[in-house]
Amino acid sequence: MGRAPVVAVNPYWLEDHVPARPATHHDGKVDVAIVGAGVTGCSAALRLFPNDPIAYNDRCLARTMVGQNSEALRDCNAALTLQPDMPEALANRGLVYSNAEQFDLAIKDYDKALRVKPGYVDAYLGRGWAYAGEGHYDLALKDYDEVLRLEPTWAYVRKERCRFYTLQRVRGS
Repeated sequence: MGRAPVVAVNPYWLEDHVPARPATHHDGKVDVAIVGAGVTGCSAALRLFPNDPIAYNDRCLARTMVGQNSEALRDCNAALTLQPDMPEALANRGLVYSNAEQFDLAIKDYDKALRVKPGYVDAYLGRGWAYAGEGHYDLALKDYDEVLRLEPTWAYVRKERCRFYTLQRVRGS
């Protein structure tokens, strides 16, 4: 039996398909209504296709964006049960762990995501953030340098790299 396309929604999908209302505002704040629609869309997809790791992963990210971390963790774990080496789900679970300040678990997930998908920018970005959360600014800077090597025009990363450098100088690490 052929598999119908899944209506899985992540923030990039939202920005591409709802141009009048992007998922994030110009100041970087999340539009909860739009992301909430993503959660609803993923939930509908999972009712039709309950074994779709992509839909679980996308709902994980959407739930993370609106602060539903325990639900997001369940979704990431469901995606990883169905597809254990899914780098996107590993990175999203790393984000959930970082939000909960469980940086050691986050770093393990980002490390695994990078083993599965070398050069995965989101994993370097997340791991850098987790390293910074632990106060390891030297390691955070290395990961952000790698992100900038892969994506040299990413302004947000340049700004964060500057902040980590300043924190490293002030606090040492």
